[in-house]
Amino acid sequence: MLQVLLTLHILGAVVFVGNIITAAFWKARADRSGDLHAIAFTARSLVQADLSFTTPGIIVLLATG
Repeated sequence: MLQVLLTLHILGAVVFVGNIITAAFWKARADRSGDLHAIAFTARSLVQADLSFTTPGIIVLLATG
């Protein structure tokens, strides 16, 4: 059982940190373009990605703490 919790905890951390790094990359790239439509689209997409990946990653981390 401990091995399962540890595996889930590590997977949760990978999803959480991976999504944050990816979001920072795409946000910086959109900002550098200077295109307001690209920046707005990226911001909306990052909110969706946070809801889809970061939030579950946090929940898994807290649950398996």
